[in-house]
Amino acid sequence: MYQPKIKDRHIRRLYFLAKRERKKMTQVLNEILAAYLADEPEPPPYEPQWMRYQPSPDYAKRTERAIQKMMRDYHGGHDEHDVHRRADETRSACGSENLRPQEQSEDEEFAAYPLPLP
Repeated sequence: MYQPKIKDRHIRRLYFLAKRERKKMTQVLNEILAAYLADEPEPPPYEPQWMRYQPSPDYAKRTERAIQKMMRDYHGGHDEHDVHRRADETRSACGSENLRPQEQSEDEEFAAYPLPLP
């Protein structure tokens, strides 16, 4: 907790006041502060830092809904089968079908590689 630095001149005066009243300095200072702060409202109860942030109970639901909305906006549509169908269409449009090796006979394969000349 924060502890303010009290100026030396106040400490000296507080020391002599406590000696005169035959009390401890802390006791005299607490009496002075209590009299000064009597009309001030009470502060809220102290809460450690880890207790200050409490996520709402539906935080996980809202997060999940936001992710689902983001995915719908990104992929478009509401039907997940539709998303997969579009992905298959784009895959065939990109020529991924041509990446599969084609079946060739031995003659065609040998024709593709010319023989070196002696």
